[in-house]
Order: sequence, then structure tokens, then C-alpha cells
Amino acid sequence: MNNNAIEHVILIGLSREDGKPMHRDEVITEVAASFNGFSVVDQVGYWNGQPEPSLAISIIDPAPRKTPAGNIESTLNVNAVANVLRATFRQESVWVKHIPINLTTKLGSQKS
Repeated sequence: MNNNAIEHVILIGLSREDGKPMHRDEVITEVAASFNGFSVVDQVGYWNGQPEPSLAISIIDPAPRKTPAGNIESTLNVNAVANVLRATFRQESVWVKHIPINLTTKLGSQKS
């Protein structure tokens, strides 16, 4: 089992910069165009002291690969998707966390 995995988390509010709401499915459709698997958590974030519906989208890369320039490939891909989300949904900002994690167990679909 690879112990050097990365969890990428995209944090995005569900209100456009002009205050108009957007639907979570719009964001999920955009992310699904780039990643086969991810988790979505509905949450409440705060912007300028006001509550706002938001999403945390978690993408696990169990085997990070480096580009010839030494960058983590999945980090570049997630950052690119976050920039697309920011532009497409007119967000002032979209946050991305890249968290090294230790994967110790994978359950399911294991052959005996």
C-alpha cells in the first residue's frame, strides 16, 4: 500500500460574486468532467461574516506522480479545475488544500 498519497480538497461557495446562487450539481458536473472519483460534502462557509452554502470536494491521489519539472501531476490538475470553477461560476476565490496522507488500508475488491 502506498503511504505517500495526497488528498486534494476544493472549497467553493455556492453564491456567485454578484450574489446570485448556483446549484451544487453545476459544480459537481464540472468536477466530474476531470475526475472519475471524488467525494462531496455540503457545508456552510462564511464570507464577509455571512453564512453561505458551500462544498468541500475531496479527491484522493493514492499514487502521486511527478512531472519532469518536479511538480505533483494531480496537484496541477486540481489547481486547474479550481481555476475553471472560479472563472465559470464567477467566484472571487476558490480554495484548494493539498494534504499528504498515509493510506494504510484499502477495503473491497481484493482478491484472496
